[in-house]
Amino acid sequence: MAKEDLSMEEKFASTTSCHGISYVYQNDSGRLPRMIWLILTIAATAVCISQCIIIIYDASQLPTRITFSDVSANSTVFPSITICNTDNSPRDALPESDLKYLSILLHTQSTENAYNETQVQEAARYFIKKYGDKFDYENYIRTSSAKLENMLLRCQWMNRPCSLSDFTSIVTDYGNCFTFNPGTKDLPLKNQTVPGEVYGLRLAFNIGQYKYYPDLLDRNRPDAGIRFTIHYHKEPPNLLAKSIIAPVGSHTYVSFTRTYHKKLEKPWGECGSRKLLFHEFYSHVACIDEVSAIYASTLCNCSIIGAFGPYGACDSVKFITCIVPILAKARVQANENIAACPVACETYTYPTVISYGNLALIPISSLITNYLNVSGIIRHAQSLDWIKDPNYSTANFVRDNILYLDIYYSDLHTNAIEQKRATGFAEVLSNIGGQMGLFIGASIITIAEILQYLIRIFYNKAFNKPADKSKEDLNLEQNRKSSSV
Repeated sequence: MAKEDLSMEEKFASTTSCHGISYVYQNDSGRLPRMIWLILTIAATAVCISQCIIIIYDASQLPTRITFSDVSANSTVFPSITICNTDNSPRDALPESDLKYLSILLHTQSTENAYNETQVQEAARYFIKKYGDKFDYENYIRTSSAKLENMLLRCQWMNRPCSLSDFTSIVTDYGNCFTFNPGTKDLPLKNQTVPGEVYGLRLAFNIGQYKYYPDLLDRNRPDAGIRFTIHYHKEPPNLLAKSIIAPVGSHTYVSFTRTYHKKLEKPWGECGSRKLLFHEFYSHVACIDEVSAIYASTLCNCSIIGAFGPYGACDSVKFITCIVPILAKARVQANENIAACPVACETYTYPTVISYGNLALIPISSLITNYLNVSGIIRHAQSLDWIKDPNYSTANFVRDNILYLDIYYSDLHTNAIEQKRATGFAEVLSNIGGQMGLFIGASIITIAEILQYLIRIFYNKAFNKPADKSKEDLNLEQNRKSSSV
């Protein structure tokens, strides 16, 4: 090493704020202590560099953390409740021939690989012949489904009566259904202010099992009762994936809490959104519905969700023979295509706890006559051969047709689950600074000192400036002068 370089290194070592280096160049200590300090300094520097590399690598993996918090409130917005009869096409609403062909279309629409071209073509010919070229499938479903006024026996909200006017109708994969608390302009959102079943939504139904058409009953879901789902008011109901069954002859208690989820977009997370044509609020369910409808419309060259692109409205034949068979497959493909419909970044879910109790048949058999002419209904159903048992009693009717359903908040607080960045620039800088300070006592000032030292070396070499003499040289010159004297 050149002498001029050595003198500058000594000066740097004696003035730098970095620990250890000054002891390496301390001339008044022995060789062994200086070697020990050299080894310690090199080892500490190596460990510091390795730790800094690990910190930078971990940060490059974009780690996240999950935080949980509990938000208390005196009142909480009640979710939307969408309810459907498990068999939504009663025998008294349509002729038996209509029910036969309708069952084919409903099964084809909701189940992938259920398409039978011969049966669908036959159904199309039947409906077009009977109702003409202007046959409106959606309106047909709406008018032929079970009516809420024929099912609802009691409605109570916050310990006060509610009515049919508190519900809106919506066409789903299960026919025409009804939504309580939709949050529309005419029906603003309701808040539950006291937890518990008494202050939630309390319903009683006569589901009319005696009107169920055997061929329309889904063999995979042979249920009798009410199918319902609890969902955020800005999201469409997802009855195919998130429905609950309240069976007949029972009292179903559904308590729930509200959970708010917030996720990060890429590259930190997997959530996202897209502009929807027919929904103001993005949700995964709404996106699936829209993408599958657009996919089906594109393949069939006609629109089923309003005029968009080059497509006009589907006529009756195209809708039945093309749209209906494709919808189930289109929905599956939309679900599999995560890029087309990413998970929403902000969602509300409602974890539920469900319990059931058998109805007290004897006392309810007496009370039900205040709402229904049960004996008249039984005689009418027996005359049409819908009920074959000649000894069918009021208690049998309650067991087979009546159900109670209570849906309520068990607690008004909101659980918030948020995905956040585990590291950012400030965290990385702080962690690196901590490692530098712990192992070598370095800081931003130390980096400035090193830069100054390197600049001086470059300057001296570039302009041939003489370097300061080292302590050893100064001592040697002083000894020479003393000896000459």
